[in-house]
Amino acid sequence: MTEMLLRDPAAVRALAEAWLWDFGAADDAGTEVLEGVGSRCAVVDLGGAPGGLISTLKEMLDESALPGPATRAVLRRYEPGDYTPAHRFRDEAVGTEGGWTVLCALDDSDLDALTHWDGERFTRTFDRCGVALRLQPEWWCWTSPVRGGVRHTLAIGGDELWTS
Repeated sequence: MTEMLLRDPAAVRALAEAWLWDFGAADDAGTEVLEGVGSRCAVVDLGGAPGGLISTLKEMLDESALPGPATRAVLRRYEPGDYTPAHRFRDEAVGTEGGWTVLCALDDSDLDALTHWDGERFTRTFDRCGVALRLQPEWWCWTSPVRGGVRHTLAIGGDELWTS
């Protein structure tokens, strides 16, 4: 999927920075993606509670680029050298293990990317601000140590698909 997901990527990036600092995530750089295997990046779980941060975010999304109603969102901020070890794509949006996940970079980069299985081989998809990346939930992915500037990603997930 290479559809634009964000109506105004710059506004989402500005909100992302505010949320990261407001919730102290910038100081919490150790998270666990796989049991016993840590990563190094700042994380804010935007949750799915009505009226929560995800409600604000939904106003900035082009929901036609999503496969279903968004119920979860996770924001990550990577400083140079930060990384996330190999994990299943479904784990990008914690709490949607049985549904779908879309990942969206909030910055452009010709250095930094998500490495992922594409059904035939491992490939790197370089960060393109606002573009939705949807992979099979069970496919493996990881972020190598960031080499460029600060990198932000937004993972959005849901439990059910829209049917037409």
